[in-house]
Amino acid sequence: MRNIFYITTLLLLTLGPTVLNYLGWKIGFSNGPFYQKSYPAFWLLMLLFSWILTQKPKSTLRYNRTEVNIFALCIIIILTMTALGYDSGLSIFSNSILLPVLLSISLTYFIAYKPTRTTTDIKTILLGFLILNSGLAIAERVLHTNFFPFTLALQDETVSIEYESIAEFRSTALMGHPLSNALCTTVIMSFILISELPEKKKYALWLLGYVAILCFNARSSILAWGGFAGIYIMNRLWDRQYSVSKKIWLIALGAIGLLAILYLIFNTGIGGRLLSMELFDNSGTSRLRIFEIFDYYSFGSFLFGGVSPETMYIMANTVGLGHIENYWLIYIFRFGIIYTVILTILFYNLFKRYLTPYNKFQKIFVVLCFLLISSTNNSLAMGVPAISVFLLCAVAFGDSNMEYSGEIYEPTPYPLQN
Repeated sequence: MRNIFYITTLLLLTLGPTVLNYLGWKIGFSNGPFYQKSYPAFWLLMLLFSWILTQKPKSTLRYNRTEVNIFALCIIIILTMTALGYDSGLSIFSNSILLPVLLSISLTYFIAYKPTRTTTDIKTILLGFLILNSGLAIAERVLHTNFFPFTLALQDETVSIEYESIAEFRSTALMGHPLSNALCTTVIMSFILISELPEKKKYALWLLGYVAILCFNARSSILAWGGFAGIYIMNRLWDRQYSVSKKIWLIALGAIGLLAILYLIFNTGIGGRLLSMELFDNSGTSRLRIFEIFDYYSFGSFLFGGVSPETMYIMANTVGLGHIENYWLIYIFRFGIIYTVILTILFYNLFKRYLTPYNKFQKIFVVLCFLLISSTNNSLAMGVPAISVFLLCAVAFGDSNMEYSGEIYEPTPYPLQN
């Protein structure tokens, strides 16, 4: 079963919406079969979850109280939405909320028995994914061709995006939408920087990820990583345990890296949207204009319950937008403020548990990278597996800081079958 878990993790990372659509799995399409509205990884995790429940002792989930609470809250929200007649678009639960919860339960089970083996294998999978996905992004940018076409679920059809200039080209790699790719890449990059990997390997992997983000042409991520990198370098320079020679080497490496990135931007056209458009063009201003909805609807309207996807679409049109590019507002509009706050608290507790092995700066750094980039779009409401990637990274890169027994996961008192 451990091998099935690894396969599931691999599929979770590599089978994005556009890849699935290319293979005939109509993820996100209203006219597709019901089972195709969720990722294949979700169904495999359900299988693993069912198997875990059959193991002895029966209280297998006693270390997953937060996950159980999230399950219970989802049931309550679904019942509330059904009672209000807003029961369409429920795949948001399976893809955006329950998938990382199921992953967490499986992680708890397998790590508790063999932490070192599991964390090492997961780290290998994550680094392999970063290299593969980034390599595909760079290859797409060089060839000016998306290997997998964009998928527009609203029209229930697949369309090929044509770019007016090379500067506007955006790689799609395995995760589909460029912003989804940039977010998942950002999560892995942030954990790589705070990891115990060898310095040269660490910075080479980070640079590969950043070049991929340039290929995704994700302006918010490109700019934000300038700040993130600065924060990281300043922390290293203030670290008294970091030798003077290493600090000088880091400053020199940072300067060389900055010059190399600037050269790529200004001389190759990579990341061209940053230069060819204003930061607050139609795409940028739409993220701000969405708050104009509250000129027509009060917060009290969304206190105890949400609205249907159709009504939410009308709300977006009210302020001249086709969709809402903010997952916080999507959750509020779909579930209501109270349920969204409770859900946020539960996921906070989940993240807190996974970040136990890390020091204060490391926790703040990875959470800041995750929240700042994810909050610029609707990713976490559209099934992007960024939370799952975060949990996997927390496990994979925290093994050198603390043993995964006692403080995070209790060892299982029974043998585990492979």
